[in-house]
Amino acid sequence: MRVLIAEDDEPSRTLLAEYFSASGWDVVTAVNGAEAVLLTKQTHPDVAVLDIRMPVMDGFEALQSIREDAETTHVPAIAVTAFVSKNEQARGLEAGFQAYLPKPVDLCGLVERATFLASHRPEASPNAKQNSVHRTGA
Repeated sequence: MRVLIAEDDEPSRTLLAEYFSASGWDVVTAVNGAEAVLLTKQTHPDVAVLDIRMPVMDGFEALQSIREDAETTHVPAIAVTAFVSKNEQARGLEAGFQAYLPKPVDLCGLVERATFLASHRPEASPNAKQNSVHRTGA
């Protein structure tokens, strides 16, 4: 399975990438939301983990762009953020995130949730082109 991790904080991004990799996932990383949108279209991950607060494009904007593209609309997304309130969590779920998790993230729980979402996601568009363009690590 492939996960896209969009996180602007390098230590957090590295930790998430290493944990997913150790759990057997192919890892693609992005440093902002705009890069996450591009890499989602290029690599077709099974799930995306998006930080909410990022430069260039935040997690909400990135998810909106991912959902608007027929090739990527099916990709499940998990929001991670240090700023958790009931209102923002509700906003995240309304925006289309399947989960909204606080930082520090429970890594085991995150991988379990990602695995569940990836194995229960709707099928990709028949026109989606799979390829092997991806970046691992930080």
